[in-house]
Amino acid sequence: MDNFFNGGAILFSNRLAEDMDLGNYFASLPEEVQEAINQRAEEFHSAEEIRAYAEELKLRS
Repeated sequence: MDNFFNGGAILFSNRLAEDMDLGNYFASLPEEVQEAINQRAEEFHSAEEIRAYAEELKLRS
């Protein structure tokens, strides 16, 4: 499974390795947003999709 986190340790997936800006953005997100992204990681196909989902979650809170 392609997760950003595993047991609390950051694992750089192919997406993060290819886009360090995304990695920095992801690390800046609140923990609950990071967890929500991790739960749906296999659904994202681009950095833009991850950013859009994160922004949507931040607006909800």
